[in-house]
Amino acid sequence: MNPCLTIKDLVELNQEEVQRTTEKAASLDSKAPAASAIFGQQVKALHISLLSTYRLAAHLAKRTDDVGMLAEIWKAVSRACDEILRILQTLKDDYPLCGTPELYDLALDYKNAANKRYELNREAVEWKNETMPAGLFPEPT
Repeated sequence: MNPCLTIKDLVELNQEEVQRTTEKAASLDSKAPAASAIFGQQVKALHISLLSTYRLAAHLAKRTDDVGMLAEIWKAVSRACDEILRILQTLKDDYPLCGTPELYDLALDYKNAANKRYELNREAVEWKNETMPAGLFPEPT
């Protein structure tokens, strides 16, 4: 048994929370007076999941110097953010008073940050595999 947490675990936990949010939204009538308060609790749980996923990904990223692994970490975070953005796209309009628009904006910010880190590390992987053309730099003496 391997007790180490991986980025795959983080994404899986995030997907479970996304699923719970989807189910909770489907079980409520967004026009009902108490629906926003009830759904607000699920929004808080999804918010915590997003924060945890990002924070743990950053922690994992600090512990590796493999640019390929770094690219995979941030690619996974970006996809996790995509899942949250996908469900909040309509829910932010259905439940505007319980933090869904703000969480949508935060997920978008996190997705953009993860994409930036992914692209930087993907480029580093490409450059790592490049060979320098002969004669580009003078030979050291």
